[in-house]
Amino acid sequence: MAKRKRKKQRKSPFSGIFPWQRNADVDLQTALAQADDMIAAGNAQGAIALLEPLLSIHSNQADLHYYLGYAHAKAGDAWGALSGYEWALDLSKDSDYWLPLAALYLQVELRASALRAHRQVIKHRLDTPDMNEIRLIIEMLEVEVAETAKQLNLSTKQTEQGLRFMEQGQQALHGGEYKDCIKFNQKAIKLLGNWPPPRNNLSMALFYNGQPQEAIDESRQVLANEADNLQALSNIIRYVAWTESEDEARAFWPQLRDITPQGNSDRLKKMEAAAILGEDEAVYELLLPLEEASAGPDRTSGSRHQTHLFMAIAEANTNRQRSAKRRLKKLKKHFPWTGKLLSALHSGKAGPGYSKRYPYFHSAELLPRARMEEFIALFGKHDTMPEKKFRQKMGDFAARFPQIVLAAEKFIWEEDQPEAGIGILGAIGTPAAHAALRRFGTSQTGDDQIRMQAIMELSKTGKLSDDKPLRIWREGKWEDILIRAYEINDEADEDYTPEEWDMLEQATETSKRKGQVEKAISLFQQLIAKNPNIKEAYNNLATIYAKRSESEKAKEMLYAALEIDPLYVFPRANLANYLVSDGDIEGAEEMLKPLADLTRFHSQEMSIYMYTQARIAVEKGELEQARAALKMALDINPDYEQAHNLLQHLEENAERLEMFSAVRKNFASFQKQQQKRNQTKRAKLQTKLTTPKPTLTEALSLYTKDSLTGMAREVIMWGGWSGLRKADLIQRIIESLSDEDALKYAIEPLTDKERDALRQILANDGKISWADFNARYDNDLEESPYWQFHVPDTMMGRLRLRGLLVEATVDANLLLVMPTELRPLLTEILG
Repeated sequence: MAKRKRKKQRKSPFSGIFPWQRNADVDLQTALAQADDMIAAGNAQGAIALLEPLLSIHSNQADLHYYLGYAHAKAGDAWGALSGYEWALDLSKDSDYWLPLAALYLQVELRASALRAHRQVIKHRLDTPDMNEIRLIIEMLEVEVAETAKQLNLSTKQTEQGLRFMEQGQQALHGGEYKDCIKFNQKAIKLLGNWPPPRNNLSMALFYNGQPQEAIDESRQVLANEADNLQALSNIIRYVAWTESEDEARAFWPQLRDITPQGNSDRLKKMEAAAILGEDEAVYELLLPLEEASAGPDRTSGSRHQTHLFMAIAEANTNRQRSAKRRLKKLKKHFPWTGKLLSALHSGKAGPGYSKRYPYFHSAELLPRARMEEFIALFGKHDTMPEKKFRQKMGDFAARFPQIVLAAEKFIWEEDQPEAGIGILGAIGTPAAHAALRRFGTSQTGDDQIRMQAIMELSKTGKLSDDKPLRIWREGKWEDILIRAYEINDEADEDYTPEEWDMLEQATETSKRKGQVEKAISLFQQLIAKNPNIKEAYNNLATIYAKRSESEKAKEMLYAALEIDPLYVFPRANLANYLVSDGDIEGAEEMLKPLADLTRFHSQEMSIYMYTQARIAVEKGELEQARAALKMALDINPDYEQAHNLLQHLEENAERLEMFSAVRKNFASFQKQQQKRNQTKRAKLQTKLTTPKPTLTEALSLYTKDSLTGMAREVIMWGGWSGLRKADLIQRIIESLSDEDALKYAIEPLTDKERDALRQILANDGKISWADFNARYDNDLEESPYWQFHVPDTMMGRLRLRGLLVEATVDANLLLVMPTELRPLLTEILG
């Protein structure tokens, strides 16, 4: 695109009068000069980033729009260039802009607009190297319009006007102006009738404007008139797959699959539908013919990048990893999220995050940016907006943009943001969101803790039956659990006067200040004297007395609070905790029993209720129930220190506590039963991995956090891992084993015989039959699997402990295999 000389602007009679006006003008001229230099230096994207913020101040400056158009043209963005030049023409009335506009309209295949622009070039006698070529283009385009008019049985004038409206709609669609797109295409439809192109564009604008059902209906209308319309079939697959069901969308694929694309636009449209349905080979085959054309002059760099991205994903999903890696590496600066895709490919994973495949679409591509920002703003008001109003607004948004559920699922499965995805699904609260929570919560994917978070979020909706067990995967096995549905609501229930609320708040805040305890007691007592039925005053006094170790006074206040409200959670839970400390577990259970039928709690009430249940469960030896209750308490209140401490105690002393639990139940048979359980777990573990070439991520993910903690002690050189969650611990171990010096540290304690065994396994393509290893050396079946507390003595156990070998079942054969990342490193180290 040739650069046009800037004309000297006429000086405004008001320029220089106002200081802010003068400074803004200087800033603009300086920015334009900087942008000019950046474009000349090949940094068109930098020029765009510099100039776009100035539009909010200088939107009426033609030169600013010109330079933005010029920068977009140099960056290969023809649509952005069009917008800039059109604005510059509209503001300046400078006919010189018709020449670059004519070329750009042709480039993006806006033929009617190109015809008008080329006519303007002739009309204004613009300076061009070949005016005859301009006339030939006009003649060609007029023939195209005439042929379309004949096809539609309309006049040429009406057809050309309808095409112009349709193309204005296309420009609005590319610019994210969906309401304008709808308006222009509706005008085009009035002139062009049932001709599919403007209706297809209208359906796309309707979809992204929050009218999904209207978009689907529009596509169905096109298909009713033209059953094999490729664009309409591709569109309806997108709309149905992203808002209703991929299975329903797939019903349209056989018909679309058999249609031969007519031109690159059709080919790309069909490819997008194939990508949405995960038809990877179809995506690959559709893009192959564009490989050579992607570097041609008729494609913008943006579309070339997009084509390469889709091809890279298709290659990643069809075992063409080498080519996929090469493409993704080149695309990182254009699509930031491809870094995670590339990392997953290098790690040998089947997909990013928890996904079993590589996604063609990022969550950010499912909704217009403005609508995603609208959702984020609404989500941020959850704690300040009345619950009923929040739910209503969330429901309205999800009705307009049901693909927000798919975006949240992408957060969970593909984009390493499961907590955010779970929170979003819980806030959306639609049946589709509930189904998504259930899919993840009842899967075997990810950590137990994060899946339980999804189950807890689902339980808040009341969509889980109180008396029907839910089957979940936890601690490496399937188990049935009962989930109570609770409503967490922090709105005040008590009907106190404003003065009483103020006194309660003042006393409570005073009690938190250092050295103000006596004053706080006095304030609470004054409040009780004013209104003896303010139960919170008694409970808060009990807290003060408990901190001063005045247990009897504390209990007296707690019982006083219960006399006012027998279902007041705080005093019941606190009294139950006193009973647990006194060893009266039955008494503690009886104390909590009246709360069993409650379904509505304040968040802090639920936290202490769960914590107290966990303490009782620990004393009864029901450790799994205790862990689940503590995790729920921490889900609601992540800063609950007592719950953190008890959960940490359970994790650090798991084996000892389990032993004590079993001793209570049946001391004589404990060891035999424990060994049987361990071997049952081990047998299941041996079937989890089914590849002879696992990655470290795949291998380490099999183990519990306790086992990984024992492993970390052996392979991480400098510590710092004791407080990590499982996922972070796995990552630290991978980083350590992938470092040559750290790996040397890990294998330093190995005997010569153990090193020889590793060499033989490396020579045998990193694997050995489990039976052969057992026959030559030994096995660790009789050893404790709790590596955190028991370091193995057997060769098999010592090599597994260090992550050097892992069990896998391949074609019904049990093997010991070496993670792929370790093979070259160990070959180098062992010689």
